[in-house]
Amino acid sequence: MQFSTIQEVQAKLPELLRQLSESQALTIVDDGKPVGRLLPPTPKGRPMRGRGKGKLTINSEDDEILEDFTEYRP
Repeated sequence: MQFSTIQEVQAKLPELLRQLSESQALTIVDDGKPVGRLLPPTPKGRPMRGRGKGKLTINSEDDEILEDFTEYRP
C-alpha cells in the first residue's frame, strides 16, 4: 500500500491515478493519520466473490410452493 500526503495528492493527482493498479490502493494521510483512500476501479465483467452470499434460498423439498404453479405445468 502506498501513502501520500494531501499536498502530494493535490499536486500529482493525474499521475497517481495512472499509477494505481488493480491490487494496490493509495492511502492519503494528514499529520500522519489516514484520512482517505484512492482505490482502482473494479473491472467490469469480473464478479466479486461473496457479493450474493445469503441471497438465494432453495426449497428443494417443499412441494407446497409448486402447487401454486399446477396450471402452468404440462
